[in-house]
Amino acid sequence: MAKKKTKKKQGKATKILSGILIGIFALVVFALAGFGGYSLVRYVTGASSDIPQQKGFTVTHNGKTYEKDAFGLLIYSGDEIKIDIQTGASVYSVGVTANVTSGNDFDLKLGEEPWKWSQMEKQSFTKGFTITEVTGGFKIEYESLTDIIEKAFGGRGVTVDEAAAVGKDIFLLTIIHDGNVQDSIALSFGVGVRVGGIVLDPDHIIFGPDQTKPTDPAPDEKPPLEEPTEYKIWYDMLGSGSVNSIRLECKEKAAAGETVTFTITLIESELTVVNVLLESETEEETLTPKDGVYTFQMPEHEVTIMIYLMNE
Repeated sequence: MAKKKTKKKQGKATKILSGILIGIFALVVFALAGFGGYSLVRYVTGASSDIPQQKGFTVTHNGKTYEKDAFGLLIYSGDEIKIDIQTGASVYSVGVTANVTSGNDFDLKLGEEPWKWSQMEKQSFTKGFTITEVTGGFKIEYESLTDIIEKAFGGRGVTVDEAAAVGKDIFLLTIIHDGNVQDSIALSFGVGVRVGGIVLDPDHIIFGPDQTKPTDPAPDEKPPLEEPTEYKIWYDMLGSGSVNSIRLECKEKAAAGETVTFTITLIESELTVVNVLLESETEEETLTPKDGVYTFQMPEHEVTIMIYLMNE
């Protein structure tokens, strides 16, 4: 009798368990039907990296707009970064850290202690830059690479070969929207120095604006014809490599309407030029070489030759 009674209880328990499982399955089906499956699957699997995340803002530098992380930028002192917040609060934070890769390592000294850039991973360098708010974004300024590192380490003496490091993607600029690290854009960049007019002096070379002053013509002389206004020609890199990966043969400035020619020579053989653009604040033009020579007509404003490199 005890054996039969046990079997009866087991059969009843099996029916209860089956009913529970069927109920759970029905709830899952209902949830998938009611919510389209997106939120539930994402919550259960946690695989948010498999689903593209829409950023609540964009970042613009030198006429180029970024909707996600990017690399290969060259940010000069005084450059402005524009932030266009599309959704959410108009609040964001900015920070700069070391960007360590296998291709941008170099030697330096902190005091007398030898270091390598690869040891700086995750080190903050925000204090090395002067970041100020401007209309629609912020301006980033600095003195030199040596000064950036010294300020980040509280004034500690630094020795660094700037020629070996300037232009490489050694920093990471991260903009975080409204305190949400998931809604952020990171731009890896190098630092450089824009050189204006160069005036030769008997004792030294002066870098900066034109140092010569016009003189009044003699009474019997006619005043010289006014020289046409010339506009600067910059260049920048995107993709693989850096400004040290190529040699650009191009004049530094030209007058409006002047025909400008230039050539690009690859220093690193494993790279190839995939695209060349002529960019300004309002225009963008793709340039195609003829017999290895690029040509464009200088507009009435500054331009940037944007060179895209990729590994072969």
